[in-house]
Amino acid sequence: MIYLVRHGETIWNTENRRQGRGDSSLTEKGIAQSRAMGKTLKTLLEGEKSITLVTSPAGRSRRTAAIIAEELGIAHERVQTTPLLQEMDFGDWQGLTDAEIAEQHPEQWRERELNRWFFDYPNGESYPVLCSRVAQWMETAQRQNGVIVAVTHQWTSRAIRGQYLRLPKEDMFELMHAHEHIIELRNNEQRVFRVLEDL
Repeated sequence: MIYLVRHGETIWNTENRRQGRGDSSLTEKGIAQSRAMGKTLKTLLEGEKSITLVTSPAGRSRRTAAIIAEELGIAHERVQTTPLLQEMDFGDWQGLTDAEIAEQHPEQWRERELNRWFFDYPNGESYPVLCSRVAQWMETAQRQNGVIVAVTHQWTSRAIRGQYLRLPKEDMFELMHAHEHIIELRNNEQRVFRVLEDL
């Protein structure tokens, strides 16, 4: 069984900037969200003997994972990190808003709007590359015993869920992962928990 957690809100999230492999600090709200996710997971996982907590190497994800680990009573050194859970690499567009991208890179922006699936972000990656990376992680995760809690990102979560649920690629883009949502993947289905409200 897999639980997907998106990192808490960051400064760039509040400014609608693409983070990708860039990073910005959690806001106070993001820290509170992370704490609430940890408390909710503690309730959801009560009685579970084998819990693996794994995170993207991004600072915002590691901070979220550290807070969740505190709530679950997992020692810091037991938190695993894998680059396979990194966010989509937006390359030259990292740190920019969509409006800034459309103004600074109008031709590339139009190209992206016409073909989101195969668009190669300048000095970044494409969606098929992200999906291939995520598939490597899922192959290992689904062979593992016990429960996995994965702290990751919006686009990475889309790729994981899209492949797990075997969705058409167009439908993957419609999947959203709010900061306060925990997504359970079990028996080829997903269940969405809003922290501390759906229990």
